[in-house]
Amino acid sequence: MDSMTVLLVSEDAILRGMIINTLEASKHLQLQEVVGEAEALEDAAWKLAPDLIVATLGENPEAILNALVALGERCPETILCGPADRSDLIIRSMQIGVREYVPLPIEPSELLGVMDRLSAARDTREHVRRGRIVSVIGSKGGVGATTIACQIGLNLQALGAQTVIIDLNLLAGDVALYHDLSPTFGVADLERESGEIDKTYLQSLIQVHSSGVGLMASPLHLHAEPSVRPARLQQALQLMQDFNDFVLIDLPGDRGDLGMATLEITDQILVVTSLDVPSLAHCKLQLRRMDQAGVPRSATRVVANNTATGTSLSAKDIRGFLGRPIDFEIPRDVFTVMEAINNGSSVSAISPRSDITEAVASMTKEIGKVCGWNFGSEETPKRGISKVRKMILGARYGTS
Repeated sequence: MDSMTVLLVSEDAILRGMIINTLEASKHLQLQEVVGEAEALEDAAWKLAPDLIVATLGENPEAILNALVALGERCPETILCGPADRSDLIIRSMQIGVREYVPLPIEPSELLGVMDRLSAARDTREHVRRGRIVSVIGSKGGVGATTIACQIGLNLQALGAQTVIIDLNLLAGDVALYHDLSPTFGVADLERESGEIDKTYLQSLIQVHSSGVGLMASPLHLHAEPSVRPARLQQALQLMQDFNDFVLIDLPGDRGDLGMATLEITDQILVVTSLDVPSLAHCKLQLRRMDQAGVPRSATRVVANNTATGTSLSAKDIRGFLGRPIDFEIPRDVFTVMEAINNGSSVSAISPRSDITEAVASMTKEIGKVCGWNFGSEETPKRGISKVRKMILGARYGTS
C-alpha cells in the first residue's frame, strides 16, 4: 500500500510542529511539503499533486478557504483544523467540499484517526478505473506528432474506448483542422469562467467528430495570446478522466509550463521522431529532459514516423545513439496520410489494408495494453452500433 502524500498549510509554528509529529506517527502518511501562507497553496498543490491537504485556519481563514475553492476539482481530500465555535467556518467548509473539520485545540490521536481513515478510503477508490492520459510530443517540428496523436485517437475510438484529444499548441494547433472541424470554443476558454469548472462546462468546450472522438481545440482565431494556468489545465485533464477512457494530449515541442503540468499527470508519453540525424538528436534531447524531469523510462515510448526502407541508419545505430530502441515504426505513405488529413478521417478509412493502417492499429493496441486497456476482453466496455453511439455522444456533449 503506497503512503498517502500530505501537503501541510499552516501559519502557526506550534500547530505545524504538532501536526508534523502526528504525521510521523503514521506508517501510511508521507509529508511532502509545508507552506506557511495561503497564497502558496495553489502553486504547491498543482506541483506536488498531494493525496491530502491538511490546513489550519488562523487569523485569515477566508484566504485558506478561497485557495481551496480556486483548486476546484484539482483539490484533493482536505482536512481543516479550525475554531470549534465558528459555525460559519464549519458550514463554509462543508459547502466547498472539505472532507473533515477538526476542532482546535487539536487532539493528536483524533487527527491521526481521521487521516488514517481517509488513507484507507483512498486505497479502496484506487481500484476504480479512470481514464488514461497519453501525451504525444514531437522531437522537433514537422515530424508528424499531430498526425500520430489524431490517428491514435481515431483508432482508440474505433476500438470502443471513449477518447478526447486536447490540442495544447495554443498558438499554432492543427488538431481541429486534421478532423475537418471549426470549433467555436477550446482550450483557451478554460479561463473564460473564473469560478470552479465542472463536467458540464468542460463538455461545452468539446466538439465531437463524426467518429465519436471528442476534441478540445486550440484557438483558430486569436485576438490575444491565450493564457491558461497550469493548475487550471491539470484540473480540467483530471476531470476529463472521469468521463473518457483516454485523454490524448498533443503537446508543443517546447513544452513550457503547460507541458510540464501535463507530464506530471501523464500515464504514457510518446516522443515522435523521423529517422534523420537532426530529428534523432532532438529526440535524444527530449528523452534526456524527460529523465531530468523524473519521468520513468517505462512511461515513455519512441515512435519513428514516416520510415522508409534503405536508410543508411541501422536499428543498431539508432539504439546506440538514443540509448534505447525505437518502440513503434510508422511507414511512409504520403498519399494515405494526406487524404486522411484532408478528409478529417483515419488512415484505415482511406486505405484499410495498407501497411500504415496496420502499423497504426498495432501501435494503438499496444499503447492501450500498456495503459491497462485490454481490447476485445470481457473487461472492455461494449459499444453499440455507430448510429447509437453518436446519439449517446450527442447527448453527452450537448451536440446534435
